[in-house]
Amino acid sequence: MNIFKTARADPIELLYQRYASRVYSLSLRLLDDIPAAEKATVTTFVTLARRLHQRATPKNVENLLIGITVDIARRHYGSALTSQTAADFGEGKEAGPETALGPETLNGAALEAAIRKLPLDLRFAFVLHDVGRLSHEEIAATLDWTVDLSRETLAGARVELRRLLLEAAQARSSLAPQHPRQQKTG
Repeated sequence: MNIFKTARADPIELLYQRYASRVYSLSLRLLDDIPAAEKATVTTFVTLARRLHQRATPKNVENLLIGITVDIARRHYGSALTSQTAADFGEGKEAGPETALGPETLNGAALEAAIRKLPLDLRFAFVLHDVGRLSHEEIAATLDWTVDLSRETLAGARVELRRLLLEAAQARSSLAPQHPRQQKTG
């Protein structure tokens, strides 16, 4: 007789163990609020459990989790997302070499701060596409947008992120002390 019995884990528990950090990360980026992200993560898995008991296993659990998380984030803000187009953010303006994003400008902390400053629709489009790796078709279906609107919003998000990153870099450089040889002597 085998004294070591293998306990069967609940499928929701297994899904939680596998996807909780990703759902939390997505929630935090969309909501920009730690307690709200924690609550959204729990609510996402409770909702998933209900949906799994109501029907057969979905084809893509990961996309279902992302969809549930986005729905919770949208309800948190209390209104549907309305998208601004990329033209609203000056897309098409040529950036010269003086506005290049270098490694000192483009770091994880600066990018996270810039993402938090994005308007909601731009934040959702950027996080879902560039972080969550959803296609424009999946984003359109999740947010009730058209594919073209998803593309335009993502382009606007990237333009706005670039502007925010450059603005932050300029602010840091103006606050940084100059090297003694660069300071003017008077």
